[in-house]
This record gives sequence, C-alpha cells and structure tokens, in this order.
Amino acid sequence: MAKRNSRLYKSLSACKPFWILAALALWCIAQISDRFLQIGFIVLIAFFLWIRFDHQEVLFKIGLWFAISLTFVFSIILQQPQPPTPGLFEVQTIRNGYAVLQKENEKVVTYEKEELMLGDVLDIEKFEPVHTQNNQPLFCFADYLKSLGITQSAKSFHKVNATNTWKGRVSSWILAHDHSGLYRLLFYGLNDQEQLEWLNELGLPLIALCTTLKKIFSRFLYREQLGWSMSIFLLIIMLNFPITPSLIRLFIFTTISNIFVKWEERWSISVICFLYFCPFAATNLCLVLPAGLSFLSHFQQQSAQKKVMNVVWCAICQILWMNHLNVLFCGTFLFIRKIYGWFFLICLPGLLIPEYASWLWQVISQLEIALDSFTIQGNSPFWYRILFIAFLISITWNWKMYKAVCLVGSIALYSWIWQFDPFFHVWQLDIGQGDCAIIVEPFQKSVTMIDAAGTLNKDNATKLIIPMLKALQIDHVDQLIVTHDDFDHSGSVDSLCEHYSVEHVIVDENQKDEIEVGYDFELLLENRDFLSNIEEPNDQSIICAFQYDGFRYLWTGDASSLIESKLIEQYNVDSDILKLGHHGSNTSSSKSFLEQTSPTLALISSGYQNRYGHPSIEVLERLNTLGIDRINTADHGCIHMMSFQGLMSIDTGDGMVSWIFANESEK
Repeated sequence: MAKRNSRLYKSLSACKPFWILAALALWCIAQISDRFLQIGFIVLIAFFLWIRFDHQEVLFKIGLWFAISLTFVFSIILQQPQPPTPGLFEVQTIRNGYAVLQKENEKVVTYEKEELMLGDVLDIEKFEPVHTQNNQPLFCFADYLKSLGITQSAKSFHKVNATNTWKGRVSSWILAHDHSGLYRLLFYGLNDQEQLEWLNELGLPLIALCTTLKKIFSRFLYREQLGWSMSIFLLIIMLNFPITPSLIRLFIFTTISNIFVKWEERWSISVICFLYFCPFAATNLCLVLPAGLSFLSHFQQQSAQKKVMNVVWCAICQILWMNHLNVLFCGTFLFIRKIYGWFFLICLPGLLIPEYASWLWQVISQLEIALDSFTIQGNSPFWYRILFIAFLISITWNWKMYKAVCLVGSIALYSWIWQFDPFFHVWQLDIGQGDCAIIVEPFQKSVTMIDAAGTLNKDNATKLIIPMLKALQIDHVDQLIVTHDDFDHSGSVDSLCEHYSVEHVIVDENQKDEIEVGYDFELLLENRDFLSNIEEPNDQSIICAFQYDGFRYLWTGDASSLIESKLIEQYNVDSDILKLGHHGSNTSSSKSFLEQTSPTLALISSGYQNRYGHPSIEVLERLNTLGIDRINTADHGCIHMMSFQGLMSIDTGDGMVSWIFANESEK
C-alpha cells in the first residue's frame, strides 16, 4: 500500500489522459515498420503533449513519453525475427498441418509434424522460402506465417532428442486421448476441420475458463486475493502449455488489474505492457477484440449504449480480421464466453472417462454446425469498411441514436453489401500454372469468368475458385468463357459447374451472343480458316476484349504469335491491361504485338517455380525494352483491378498498390 501513497504514484495517476494517449500511440508505432517513421511519430506525439497539457507538468509528461516510446522501439529491435541459420531448433508450437520451430529469435515452419511433440529438438540443415498461393481476401498461409516472423521452412532435418519437457509430456498425454479433437480445441484452441481455428488466435478457451473460475471463487475470496490467485493460475497454465500472445495478454491484463484500480490506468498500462512483450502481435485479435471492447464501452454511459458498442465492435473485428460475420457471435460474445468456461469444466472428466468424452465430442460437433449456420460469408468492400469505421469513431465521440441505427443497419446489410458496390472489378487469380479471371460489373449486374484452371494435386473449383466467389458474395456466374481445352485453362470447369451455379459455358467464338453484360465485350477473330492445316490447340484460344470506365482489357489465352499477327491486321488492339498469352511464354507476346497493344500494364499468370520456365526471359526483356510494367501472379499473388469513372486502382495479394488514370493511358 505504500507504493500507492508515494509521490511518484500520485504523479503517474494524475496523468490519466496521458496514459490513454501513450497506449494508443504505442499501438500505432507497433504497426509502423520504418524506424524513421517511428521516430517521427514519437516526436509528433511529444509536440502534441506540449500544446495539449499544462506547462507546469508537460516536461514530466514529455520525458516520460520519450522514455516509454524509445525503450519500446528498442524492445522491437531486440525481438525482431532473424533469418534462420542451420542448427538446433526446438518445437514450440504444433498446429493443424504444421509445427513452429524456434532458436532464439529465429523461427521456421515444418509440415512434417506427425512424429513431433512439444519440446523436441531438431537439427535443421537446409531451408527454403515459404510460398503459398495468395488470393486476397482468402486466407494466405504465407502471410500468416510472415506475421509471426516466419519466412522459411525446414527442408531437411533430423530429430536430435525427443521431448523431455513437462509441456511436451502434458501435450503427449492430452493428444493421446481417444477423442483428442475435443481437448485439442479446449486446451490448445485447435479444431481438426479448422472451422473454429480463430478460437486459438482469440484465446477464447482460456479466457472463458478464467472468467468462469473467477466467478466461482469470487464467492470465497476478496477482490485482491481473487486477482492474484488468477495470476498464479495463469502462471501455472503458462508452465504447462505453449505460451501464446493470447495467454500473455490474459496474464498481463489480470496482473495489472491487481495493481491499478481505475480503468484509465488498468487499460492503458495493460496495453503498453503487452506491446512491450509482444510488439508484433499489435494487430492480433487476442488484443484487438477485448481491448477494443473495453475502450469503446468505457465512454458510453448507459447500459444499452454499451451493448450496442459491444455488438458493433464484435462485428467489425469479424469483418476486418475473419472476412466473415457471425451474427450470433456479435450479440452474445460475453454470454458465449461464460458458457464456454462452464463447458470447459464439464469436459474435464472426459479425460478419464472415454464414453463421456465421446458424447461431448458429438455435442460440440453439432454446435459447430449450428454456429456455422449463423455465419455470413464474404469479404467487405473497402468503402464499406471506411464508412463503418467512420461511424464507429463518430458515435464513440458523440453518441446519437441515428448513428447507432446506421451502424446496426450496416451490419444487417452485410449479406448484400457487394450488390451496392459501384466499382468495376477484375480479379486475375493466383491459381498456379494456369488461368482464371473473374470480372464483376458494378452492383453485381453480371459476373463473367475467363477460364477455370485445374491442378493435379487438388480440386481448384472447391478449394479456391468457389471460396473466392463466396468471399465476394457471388451466388452465380452468368457466363464462363473457356478459351481452349487445355487442363491449365479448363481443368476445373466440370467441378465448378457441378458445385456452383453457372448459367452459360462458352467454348467457342460462335457463342458470343450468350455473353450478357452491360458493357462492351467482344470475342475476336471468329474466322480462323487460315488454321485449317495447322494442328495447334493453343491457336484456337478465344480472344476476349472488353472495356469499362475508359479502360481497355485484352485476354488472349494461349494464342501464339501467329494469332497475334492476325489480330493486328484485323483489329485495333490498343489496350490498357493485357493478359500476356501462354503465361508469358516466348511463343506469344511478340514485339510487334506488344508495340501495337502498348499496354500500361501486362499481367502474367504462371505457377511459382513452374517446370516450363514461364515467363520466358525473352518476353520479360521485350517488356523492359518497351517500358511496359508487369505483374506476375507467381510473385505477387492475385491481381485485383478496380475502376470508377476513369480511375483504376491495382492491388496484389502481397500488398502492392498502384493507380492508373484513363486519360493518361490513352494511346
């Protein structure tokens, strides 16, 4: 108690607005990667403190701010992940389909996890870059690993010794259970079907358990005794299970609540401490959801207002972090957390009674199905997110009933939000060594696809194309144009038509009347009698030319230079966006054709490290010589073009963004 009566404690407690500002500022700094920008932001906050606070104490606040912020930047530097080097790595985390290995600040991933347990030591000799298909807004495993500081995977290794740690033995005992799926979900937040994988990131199982235990023991212990008892309990959990950002967050927030009584101090210092220990988890859902709920609810006076803010924040976290919306989760998060905690306790006897565990696993499987029925699939357009966040900031600053109605109404419209989208979209999917493009007219008046490539090791239709269509809330495809009958263009057509609504499949130029769109869309070079003596299926490729918002697009399939020369003779092929023929092969994209089309941007759809060597060096040199920019799906992932009234934005799966103006691209 002497600490709370000290002069320093009184000085710090008097800085309530300062602590909130410091926490929010550090939260922003953690998301800035450039060191100079971080320092500039720190100086900007110091200047704000100078003009905002009383000059009698402003020097103390500025000095405190520099001490906090600069040590935080130093903490980021110390914890910066390092490129892995050969040596001994320990198994830190085992997930669905992979395991994370660590040596000091070096992390790698391995997909050969069947014989591994927590604490195993592996001698890794070689590494290779992590690369997976990147089709935003779909989940990208490589991006997820990058957020954890992992860019390499173990190419070859051997086990030095089996686990000898207590965590490993606990994990072995739990996972050896007949119904380990139930306890993997409860203790580790893992689900075999990955439908509830987000539970691990949020840390909901442990949060729910702690909330329930706290409620139970509150009847027998005083507040301070209860708080420190929960901190000790969490320390025991950290000794027995993998230490995750969600577990660290829960321990820090619980412990800080034992020291500080007032909300401003508890919330601010808890966030600051978490960022010191986990600076690269600043955007992790385990921090964003609970800290955001506490922050937004604190500024609302009435109970009804707090409930609205809880619903809105749960919704926006799902929209931004999960790319879907579960309406049941929005309104009942606190209730679900309470029920989940009791369910955790009820399930514990199943570790010793197999029949009981079997019955519980059947129950939770049905709950998964029920929960999934309340989920609205789909990523939201950028303008919807901006409006949502703007209304959220506005209502937090000044509560008005009409603002609350707008926020709740925007959530209710989520199922149809893409039908209000006024932009023209073209997606060139990262589908490997093949082609697949999705073209969407404003307000989803029409949806056209060009090709649906297949791969030998998976069904692209069910694993990639259909999830992408669902993410864009597209319930049917008006026309699917198959440029020619090669597996890397048509391999997924049958499966797509079987599992999804496709109204027309167009396989030759004579079906151009079936293309029903509200813009200029042509199939070029209908007459190919000159090919009668040439047996080259690639030269039968349908040529698609379309334009919208003043931008011209040209897709040539796998057509060779011969077809390109005929196109030059018969058509004006000026284009703003050109999808290079035959995945950038030297059989296409002749210099004369590139000169005639003179595109602002060339798209290349090829597989990562494909065996054909696409795109060819000769084609890349031609593009460089003519000053034509290019984007390859193998390097940058899915390519998304969005236009409105003569302005086009281009973004890729790896985050590259650029702009084109129609009047600047006219030939």
